[in-house]
Amino acid sequence: MVGSGVPITLAKDILGHSDIHTTMRYAHAITEQSLNAVETLSCYAQKNKKVISLKAV
Repeated sequence: MVGSGVPITLAKDILGHSDIHTTMRYAHAITEQSLNAVETLSCYAQKNKKVISLKAV
């Protein structure tokens, strides 16, 4: 949700977390995973000399 633009405080309430730090822990992990995925894709494209177009959602 946070990655899609939902305010973290609203995500906290929807998920039923009593502490915002719990929500932040998960939001941070998703962000890191997304960055790692993009980096992996970039390395693959460079290695295989392919052009990849990323479209923002």
